[in-house]
Amino acid sequence: MAMSADNGFAQAQLLIGQWLNTGLAAENVPVTRDPVRALKYLEMAHKQGNAESAFLMSGMWAEGRGTPQGRKDPKKAHELMMDAAVKGLAVAQHNAGAALLEGSPHVQRDSRTAFEFWLMAAESGFPLSQINVARAYMTGLRIDGPGGTTIDKDWALARSFLDRAAAEGDKQVQGTQDSAKAVLKQLDELEAANPDEAKEYQKRAAGREKKLDMPSCSVM
Repeated sequence: MAMSADNGFAQAQLLIGQWLNTGLAAENVPVTRDPVRALKYLEMAHKQGNAESAFLMSGMWAEGRGTPQGRKDPKKAHELMMDAAVKGLAVAQHNAGAALLEGSPHVQRDSRTAFEFWLMAAESGFPLSQINVARAYMTGLRIDGPGGTTIDKDWALARSFLDRAAAEGDKQVQGTQDSAKAVLKQLDELEAANPDEAKEYQKRAAGREKKLDMPSCSVM
């Protein structure tokens, strides 16, 4: 594996970086932890465009693990998380969304992009993002001021994401199926208390499905 990594194979570099960072190799075989070397291997993989390495490096820079003099760099950590998110890594999209929604001295608030990241992660099957997106659609979301946004309520969309998380969430993140079922119960109560509003969202959902079923036409 080390030879493959030294010869430039990004996946090998990623794996060795993971092992040295956690102290566990494949099948939980113990190895000597070496965060400094871990960061170097992850940097090699990152230079080749590997998204997972960017995600792992983000955590290391946030905590000052394996970095020069143990230095923490929240700004660099966020940049790496964003890089992994843009490259399509769902867990990075989820974390980047949370950071952008809250904002911080190192992260400019951008709630619209935050929701878009959550939506991308949710659509790819990441259960924590599915629950977050569903909650936003259940109550609606309005954030005023710089970096604010508005998300309209849509209980039918909320249910579609919660159904997916409740069915398969634990395959990715343990405990999310129970969390999704608890939010589904809240949605059931909301719809029962507001039947006319619930019917309106169901009509919208039917309209979306009808559009998807319409045959496409091409001009020759």
